[in-house]
Amino acid sequence: MFELGARTHGPHGSDLATSLIDQIHRWDKEHRDTAPRIDAHLKPCDKARIAAMTVIERVHTVLAVTW
Repeated sequence: MFELGARTHGPHGSDLATSLIDQIHRWDKEHRDTAPRIDAHLKPCDKARIAAMTVIERVHTVLAVTW
């Protein structure tokens, strides 16, 4: 059983929370048979080498969402 959510901080935290919750809902509806994973990559990073369903850009990190 999974229970997923998002807790963020900072001036743009609500934007990040919305993006993460959107991905959680997508996983729940379309990919429930696989395990979700969120990786954080510190910038600068080579985004071309990040294999993810969705990439979320942040100020200091790039979040990669896969399932």
